[in-house]
Amino acid sequence: MKFETHKYFWLIFLVIITLGLSTQMPITYALGVITGAIVKDGIIFTLLLWSIMTGLLKKPKWKWYEWLNYLVVVTFVATLLYYIFFN
Repeated sequence: MKFETHKYFWLIFLVIITLGLSTQMPITYALGVITGAIVKDGIIFTLLLWSIMTGLLKKPKWKWYEWLNYLVVVTFVATLLYYIFFN
């Protein structure tokens, strides 16, 4: 079985972010912070992005790993924008 990086980008990104946060707080708390951000920001914005891309722009539907990749990237961007504009 060949390891395809593009299918596991989401996992690699989450591990790097978790390890980065765990230097400042316990790893279980870091995982809770990440999970909260994904639920709060990622799911809603990812569903909105998916609706626009597949409905309005007529792009092909996403595969399972593309969902997870978009979920992680959208969550990261939303969190970054929140800290830039509201902190």
